[in-house]
Amino acid sequence: MGGRVRGVLLIFSLMLSSGCSGFTRRTKIDDGIIGLETVYVRSSTAELALNLAELHRGDPVEILERRGDQWVKVRTVEGVQGWIEARAVARKRLVERARALARQLQHIPAQARGHLSGPARLRITPGRASNENVIMVIAGGTPVEIINRQRTLKGSDQLVPKLGSPDQRGSSASPSEEAGTPSSYDEWVQVRLPPSSLVRAGWIYADLVDLDIPSRLVYFQDVYSIVGWFALGQVEDPDIGPVTHYLVLERHRDRRDPGVDFHRLRLFVWDVATHAYKSYWKRIDGILPVLRGGRDQAWVFRVTGYERRTGRRREWSFFVDVGDPKHPVFRRLRSSRPAPPTGKRTDH
Repeated sequence: MGGRVRGVLLIFSLMLSSGCSGFTRRTKIDDGIIGLETVYVRSSTAELALNLAELHRGDPVEILERRGDQWVKVRTVEGVQGWIEARAVARKRLVERARALARQLQHIPAQARGHLSGPARLRITPGRASNENVIMVIAGGTPVEIINRQRTLKGSDQLVPKLGSPDQRGSSASPSEEAGTPSSYDEWVQVRLPPSSLVRAGWIYADLVDLDIPSRLVYFQDVYSIVGWFALGQVEDPDIGPVTHYLVLERHRDRRDPGVDFHRLRLFVWDVATHAYKSYWKRIDGILPVLRGGRDQAWVFRVTGYERRTGRRREWSFFVDVGDPKHPVFRRLRSSRPAPPTGKRTDH
Protein backbone atom coordinates (compact mmCIF):
# COMPACT_ATOMS: atom_id res chain seq x y z
CA MET A 1 0.00 0.00 0.00
CA GLY A 2 2.81 2.39 0.95
CA GLY A 3 4.53 1.75 -2.39
CA ARG A 4 1.33 2.55 -4.28
CA VAL A 5 0.94 5.85 -2.40
CA ARG A 6 4.53 6.82 -3.19
CA GLY A 7 3.93 5.98 -6.85
CA VAL A 8 0.83 8.17 -6.96
CA LEU A 9 2.71 11.04 -5.35
CA LEU A 10 5.54 10.69 -7.89
CA ILE A 11 3.09 10.70 -10.82
CA PHE A 12 1.31 13.75 -9.37
CA SER A 13 4.66 15.53 -8.98
CA LEU A 14 5.52 14.77 -12.60
CA MET A 15 2.14 16.10 -13.73
CA LEU A 16 2.74 19.32 -11.83
CA SER A 17 6.27 19.70 -13.20
CA SER A 18 5.26 19.10 -16.80
CA GLY A 19 2.32 21.51 -16.75
CA CYS A 20 -0.31 18.79 -17.34
CA SER A 21 -3.80 18.35 -15.89
CA GLY A 22 -5.10 21.63 -17.17
CA PHE A 23 -2.39 23.83 -15.67
CA THR A 24 -1.41 26.82 -17.82
CA ARG A 25 1.84 26.34 -19.69
CA ARG A 26 4.38 28.74 -18.23
CA THR A 27 6.04 31.26 -20.56
CA LYS A 28 9.80 30.89 -20.95
CA ILE A 29 12.09 33.83 -20.25
CA ASP A 30 15.07 32.43 -22.18
CA ASP A 31 16.52 29.40 -23.95
CA GLY A 32 19.34 27.46 -22.36
CA ILE A 33 21.86 24.70 -22.98
CA ILE A 34 23.05 22.27 -20.32
CA GLY A 35 26.74 22.78 -19.57
CA LEU A 36 27.51 19.90 -17.18
CA GLU A 37 28.13 16.27 -18.07
CA THR A 38 25.02 15.12 -16.15
CA VAL A 39 22.39 17.09 -14.24
CA TYR A 40 19.07 16.12 -12.68
CA VAL A 41 15.89 18.16 -12.94
CA ARG A 42 14.51 18.33 -9.40
CA SER A 43 10.98 18.80 -8.10
CA SER A 44 12.16 21.65 -5.83
CA THR A 45 15.29 23.26 -4.45
CA ALA A 46 14.96 21.33 -1.17
CA GLU A 47 17.64 18.83 -0.20
CA LEU A 48 15.20 15.88 -0.36
CA ALA A 49 13.58 16.88 -3.68
CA LEU A 50 12.70 14.21 -6.25
CA ASN A 51 14.74 13.73 -9.44
CA LEU A 52 12.29 14.19 -12.31
CA ALA A 53 14.57 13.92 -15.37
CA GLU A 54 18.22 13.43 -16.34
CA LEU A 55 19.93 15.85 -18.72
CA HIS A 56 23.36 15.87 -20.34
CA ARG A 57 25.78 18.44 -21.72
CA GLY A 58 24.38 20.10 -24.85
CA ASP A 59 20.72 19.30 -24.10
CA PRO A 60 18.39 22.26 -24.79
CA VAL A 61 15.98 23.57 -22.13
CA GLU A 62 13.60 26.46 -21.72
CA ILE A 63 14.39 28.77 -18.78
CA LEU A 64 11.26 29.69 -16.82
CA GLU A 65 12.54 31.37 -13.67
CA ARG A 66 15.78 32.34 -11.90
CA ARG A 67 16.34 32.23 -8.17
CA GLY A 68 19.49 34.28 -7.58
CA ASP A 69 22.75 32.68 -8.73
CA GLN A 70 21.90 29.30 -7.25
CA TRP A 71 18.84 27.84 -9.03
CA VAL A 72 17.02 28.00 -12.36
CA LYS A 73 13.62 26.57 -13.18
CA VAL A 74 13.57 24.88 -16.59
CA ARG A 75 11.35 22.91 -18.94
CA THR A 76 12.83 20.02 -20.93
CA VAL A 77 11.94 19.11 -24.52
CA GLU A 78 9.69 16.39 -23.04
CA GLY A 79 7.80 19.04 -21.07
CA VAL A 80 9.17 18.17 -17.62
CA GLN A 81 9.47 21.25 -15.41
CA GLY A 82 11.78 21.47 -12.43
CA TRP A 83 14.82 23.03 -10.85
CA ILE A 84 18.50 22.71 -11.69
CA GLU A 85 21.59 24.47 -10.36
CA ALA A 86 22.24 27.75 -12.17
CA ARG A 87 25.83 26.73 -12.97
CA ALA A 88 24.47 23.82 -15.04
CA VAL A 89 22.80 25.91 -17.76
CA ALA A 90 24.01 28.58 -20.18
CA ARG A 91 22.04 31.10 -22.22
CA LYS A 92 21.77 29.66 -25.73
CA ARG A 93 21.88 33.03 -27.50
CA LEU A 94 25.23 33.85 -25.91
CA VAL A 95 26.89 30.44 -26.21
CA GLU A 96 27.84 30.86 -29.88
CA ARG A 97 29.24 34.32 -29.22
CA ALA A 98 31.31 32.91 -26.37
CA ARG A 99 32.59 30.10 -28.58
CA ALA A 100 33.59 32.61 -31.26
CA LEU A 101 35.42 34.62 -28.58
CA ALA A 102 37.26 31.47 -27.46
CA ARG A 103 38.42 30.88 -31.04
CA GLN A 104 39.78 34.44 -31.19
CA LEU A 105 41.75 33.88 -27.99
CA GLN A 106 43.06 30.38 -28.65
CA HIS A 107 46.54 31.52 -29.77
CA ILE A 108 47.01 34.17 -27.07
CA PRO A 109 49.15 32.90 -24.19
CA ALA A 110 47.80 32.97 -20.65
CA GLN A 111 48.95 36.16 -18.92
CA ALA A 112 48.25 34.71 -15.48
CA ARG A 113 46.43 31.78 -13.86
CA GLY A 114 43.99 31.67 -11.02
CA HIS A 115 40.75 30.23 -9.69
CA LEU A 116 37.31 31.53 -8.76
CA SER A 117 36.93 32.39 -5.09
CA GLY A 118 33.21 31.59 -5.31
CA PRO A 119 30.38 31.24 -7.84
CA ALA A 120 30.79 33.89 -10.54
CA ARG A 121 28.72 35.15 -13.45
CA LEU A 122 30.50 34.63 -16.77
CA ARG A 123 29.61 37.52 -19.10
CA ILE A 124 30.04 37.95 -22.83
CA THR A 125 31.10 41.59 -22.29
CA PRO A 126 32.50 43.45 -19.26
CA GLY A 127 29.99 45.47 -17.24
CA ARG A 128 27.08 44.87 -14.89
CA ALA A 129 24.43 47.41 -15.80
CA SER A 130 22.12 44.39 -16.15
CA ASN A 131 22.33 40.61 -16.40
CA GLU A 132 21.55 40.49 -20.12
CA ASN A 133 25.24 39.78 -20.85
CA VAL A 134 25.45 36.84 -18.41
CA ILE A 135 26.22 33.57 -20.21
CA MET A 136 26.08 31.29 -17.17
CA VAL A 137 27.20 30.95 -13.55
CA ILE A 138 30.59 29.29 -13.05
CA ALA A 139 31.23 27.23 -9.91
CA GLY A 140 33.63 28.46 -7.25
CA GLY A 141 37.09 26.91 -7.41
CA THR A 142 37.06 26.64 -11.20
CA PRO A 143 40.58 27.23 -12.61
CA VAL A 144 40.90 30.05 -15.15
CA GLU A 145 43.54 31.59 -17.38
CA ILE A 146 43.60 35.39 -17.45
CA ILE A 147 43.93 36.80 -20.98
CA ASN A 148 43.01 40.46 -20.66
CA ARG A 149 41.76 43.17 -18.29
CA GLN A 150 39.24 45.98 -18.68
CA ARG A 151 37.54 48.60 -16.52
CA THR A 152 34.01 49.95 -16.61
CA LEU A 153 32.39 52.76 -14.70
CA LYS A 154 30.93 51.48 -11.46
CA GLY A 155 27.79 49.41 -12.01
CA SER A 156 27.63 50.15 -15.76
CA ASP A 157 28.70 48.78 -19.13
CA GLN A 158 30.61 51.94 -20.10
CA LEU A 159 34.28 51.20 -20.66
CA VAL A 160 36.82 53.47 -18.99
CA PRO A 161 38.73 55.13 -21.90
CA LYS A 162 42.29 53.95 -22.34
CA LEU A 163 45.25 56.23 -22.86
CA GLY A 164 45.74 57.22 -26.47
CA SER A 165 42.18 56.23 -27.41
CA PRO A 166 39.96 58.53 -29.52
CA ASP A 167 37.97 59.36 -26.36
CA GLN A 168 41.01 61.03 -24.80
CA ARG A 169 42.47 62.89 -27.79
CA GLY A 170 42.45 66.59 -27.15
CA SER A 171 41.76 66.11 -23.45
CA SER A 172 43.93 68.02 -21.00
CA ALA A 173 42.94 65.85 -18.05
CA SER A 174 45.54 63.67 -16.41
CA PRO A 175 45.14 59.86 -16.43
CA SER A 176 44.10 59.86 -12.78
CA GLU A 177 41.48 62.56 -13.43
CA GLU A 178 40.02 60.53 -16.29
CA ALA A 179 39.92 57.37 -14.19
CA GLY A 180 38.63 58.87 -10.97
CA THR A 181 39.20 56.93 -7.77
CA PRO A 182 39.44 53.11 -7.65
CA SER A 183 35.93 53.03 -6.13
CA SER A 184 34.48 54.73 -9.23
CA TYR A 185 35.04 51.79 -11.56
CA ASP A 186 34.73 48.00 -11.77
CA GLU A 187 37.65 45.88 -12.93
CA TRP A 188 37.10 42.83 -15.12
CA VAL A 189 39.27 39.97 -16.33
CA GLN A 190 38.83 38.14 -19.60
CA VAL A 191 39.27 34.45 -18.86
CA ARG A 192 39.75 31.13 -20.61
CA LEU A 193 38.05 28.17 -18.93
CA PRO A 194 39.03 24.45 -18.89
CA PRO A 195 38.38 22.35 -22.02
CA SER A 196 35.55 20.51 -20.23
CA SER A 197 33.48 23.72 -20.00
CA LEU A 198 30.51 24.26 -22.31
CA VAL A 199 31.93 27.69 -23.16
CA ARG A 200 35.59 28.53 -22.73
CA ALA A 201 35.80 32.32 -22.71
CA GLY A 202 34.15 35.39 -21.24
CA TRP A 203 34.49 38.15 -18.66
CA ILE A 204 34.37 37.82 -14.86
CA TYR A 205 34.41 40.46 -12.13
CA ALA A 206 38.08 40.67 -11.13
CA ASP A 207 37.47 40.56 -7.36
CA LEU A 208 36.09 37.02 -7.78
CA VAL A 209 39.36 35.69 -9.24
CA ASP A 210 42.27 34.76 -6.97
CA LEU A 211 45.60 34.67 -8.80
CA ASP A 212 47.71 31.54 -8.30
CA ILE A 213 51.02 33.40 -8.25
CA PRO A 214 54.01 31.02 -8.19
CA SER A 215 55.01 30.53 -4.55
CA ARG A 216 58.59 31.71 -5.06
CA LEU A 217 57.36 35.05 -6.45
CA VAL A 218 54.67 35.95 -3.91
CA TYR A 219 57.07 37.55 -1.43
CA PHE A 220 58.55 39.92 -4.03
CA GLN A 221 55.36 41.98 -4.03
CA ASP A 222 55.61 45.33 -2.24
CA VAL A 223 54.58 48.64 -3.80
CA TYR A 224 54.27 46.63 -7.01
CA SER A 225 51.75 43.78 -7.28
CA ILE A 226 52.05 40.90 -9.74
CA VAL A 227 49.32 40.79 -12.41
CA GLY A 228 50.91 38.34 -14.87
CA TRP A 229 53.85 36.03 -15.43
CA PHE A 230 55.49 33.80 -18.05
CA ALA A 231 57.62 30.75 -17.28
CA LEU A 232 60.91 30.89 -19.20
CA GLY A 233 62.44 27.50 -18.53
CA GLN A 234 64.21 25.94 -15.57
CA VAL A 235 67.63 25.54 -14.04
CA GLU A 236 68.72 22.63 -11.84
CA ASP A 237 69.76 23.73 -8.37
CA PRO A 238 71.68 20.85 -6.73
CA ASP A 239 70.32 21.73 -3.27
CA ILE A 240 66.72 22.50 -4.25
CA GLY A 241 65.97 20.83 -7.56
CA PRO A 242 64.53 22.42 -10.70
CA VAL A 243 63.66 26.12 -10.34
CA THR A 244 61.77 28.19 -12.94
CA HIS A 245 62.84 31.54 -14.41
CA TYR A 246 60.03 34.08 -14.99
CA LEU A 247 59.18 37.28 -16.79
CA VAL A 248 56.68 39.08 -14.56
CA LEU A 249 54.18 41.90 -15.21
CA GLU A 250 53.91 44.25 -12.23
CA ARG A 251 51.44 47.04 -11.48
CA HIS A 252 52.16 49.92 -9.11
CA ARG A 253 49.60 49.88 -6.31
CA ASP A 254 49.31 53.69 -6.07
CA ARG A 255 49.01 54.59 -9.76
CA ARG A 256 45.51 54.98 -11.21
CA ASP A 257 46.20 55.12 -14.95
CA PRO A 258 42.87 54.05 -16.50
CA GLY A 259 44.15 52.09 -19.46
CA VAL A 260 47.41 50.69 -18.07
CA ASP A 261 47.46 47.07 -16.93
CA PHE A 262 51.07 47.01 -15.71
CA HIS A 263 53.90 49.47 -15.11
CA ARG A 264 56.96 47.25 -15.13
CA LEU A 265 58.47 44.16 -16.73
CA ARG A 266 60.64 42.23 -14.28
CA LEU A 267 62.89 39.30 -15.13
CA PHE A 268 63.56 36.75 -12.37
CA VAL A 269 66.57 34.50 -13.00
CA TRP A 270 67.56 31.87 -10.44
CA ASP A 271 71.16 32.06 -9.25
CA VAL A 272 72.37 28.58 -8.36
CA ALA A 273 75.36 29.93 -6.41
CA THR A 274 73.27 31.99 -3.97
CA HIS A 275 70.09 29.85 -4.19
CA ALA A 276 68.05 32.99 -4.81
CA TYR A 277 66.51 35.02 -7.62
CA LYS A 278 68.28 37.91 -9.27
CA SER A 279 65.93 40.35 -10.91
CA TYR A 280 66.18 42.91 -13.71
CA TRP A 281 63.40 45.30 -14.59
CA LYS A 282 62.22 47.78 -17.19
CA ARG A 283 59.57 50.45 -16.77
CA ILE A 284 56.77 50.38 -19.30
CA ASP A 285 53.12 51.43 -19.23
CA GLY A 286 51.74 48.30 -20.85
CA ILE A 287 48.40 46.70 -21.60
CA LEU A 288 47.35 43.09 -21.90
CA PRO A 289 47.67 40.80 -23.67
CA VAL A 290 51.44 40.40 -24.05
CA LEU A 291 52.40 38.14 -26.96
CA ARG A 292 55.46 35.97 -27.11
CA GLY A 293 57.35 33.89 -29.63
CA GLY A 294 60.38 31.63 -29.39
CA ARG A 295 61.10 28.42 -27.57
CA ASP A 296 63.27 26.72 -24.94
CA GLN A 297 64.89 29.56 -22.99
CA ALA A 298 65.02 32.33 -25.63
CA TRP A 299 61.91 34.43 -26.22
CA VAL A 300 60.69 37.58 -27.93
CA PHE A 301 57.87 39.40 -26.13
CA ARG A 302 55.67 41.90 -27.97
CA VAL A 303 54.24 44.52 -25.63
CA THR A 304 51.66 47.17 -26.47
CA GLY A 305 51.75 50.24 -24.26
CA TYR A 306 51.95 54.00 -24.03
CA GLU A 307 54.79 56.50 -24.23
CA ARG A 308 54.96 58.18 -20.84
CA ARG A 309 55.52 61.68 -22.18
CA THR A 310 52.92 61.76 -24.96
CA GLY A 311 50.46 59.01 -24.04
CA ARG A 312 50.74 57.73 -27.62
CA ARG A 313 50.13 54.03 -28.06
CA ARG A 314 52.91 51.98 -29.56
CA GLU A 315 54.47 48.52 -29.61
CA TRP A 316 57.79 47.34 -28.22
CA SER A 317 59.61 44.04 -28.51
CA PHE A 318 61.86 42.60 -25.82
CA PHE A 319 64.34 39.77 -26.20
CA VAL A 320 64.89 37.48 -23.21
CA ASP A 321 67.47 34.69 -23.07
CA VAL A 322 68.02 32.76 -19.84
CA GLY A 323 70.01 29.92 -21.39
CA ASP A 324 73.00 31.07 -19.35
CA PRO A 325 71.58 32.15 -15.95
CA LYS A 326 74.89 33.81 -15.02
CA HIS A 327 74.61 36.13 -18.02
CA PRO A 328 70.93 36.55 -18.93
CA VAL A 329 69.85 38.79 -21.78
CA PHE A 330 66.96 41.21 -21.29
CA ARG A 331 66.80 44.09 -23.73
CA ARG A 332 64.44 46.06 -25.91
CA LEU A 333 64.74 45.55 -29.64
CA ARG A 334 64.65 48.30 -32.22
CA SER A 335 62.29 46.47 -34.58
CA SER A 336 58.80 45.46 -33.46
CA ARG A 337 59.11 42.08 -35.17
CA PRO A 338 62.79 41.11 -34.99
CA ALA A 339 64.73 37.93 -35.32
CA PRO A 340 66.20 37.09 -31.89
CA PRO A 341 69.75 38.48 -31.58
CA THR A 342 72.67 36.30 -30.66
CA GLY A 343 74.53 38.55 -28.21
CA LYS A 344 74.88 37.62 -24.54
CA ARG A 345 74.99 41.08 -22.94
CA THR A 346 72.72 41.74 -19.95
CA ASP A 347 70.96 45.11 -20.14
CA HIS A 348 69.07 46.25 -17.03
